[in-house]
Amino acid sequence: MRKSLTYSSSKYNFSVDYPVDWDVREDLDGIVVVFAGPSVLEGIYDVNINVTAERLRKKMTLKDYVMEADLKAVKTIPDYKKEQADLTTIGGQPAIVLVATLAVKSKGEKVSLKNKYAIFIKDKVAYTITYDTPAKCYDEYVDCFDLVIGSFK
Repeated sequence: MRKSLTYSSSKYNFSVDYPVDWDVREDLDGIVVVFAGPSVLEGIYDVNINVTAERLRKKMTLKDYVMEADLKAVKTIPDYKKEQADLTTIGGQPAIVLVATLAVKSKGEKVSLKNKYAIFIKDKVAYTITYDTPAKCYDEYVDCFDLVIGSFK
């Protein structure tokens, strides 16, 4: 079990736990918070978990929101491929957890990623918690993602 600290957002009214040795970065390009973990692949990529929150302008089901997000990802992210989708509960709310593979450029190198996304809606806000990591490192830090989604309040 990793030692953790608690992050709270008064703007979006939530809190989550994150690994004590990870850095916290806030308000980056529409992302509420990024928990920045270790640098891997000889410094080419930083493992991270980030939280986004989107205030919904219209009533939308979780299924419809996830379908829209998935279609957008297919259109905009190179080599995006959804591998798995599971139903769960996060912070007392129904949630969908997706696992997808994709490719990005980082520091001039192509990096194959295996990301995990937890998506849920609470009080007309759609939250996405993303575990963003190179595929080679996925198993090593996935427990950090579980810590974050398991502690969401």
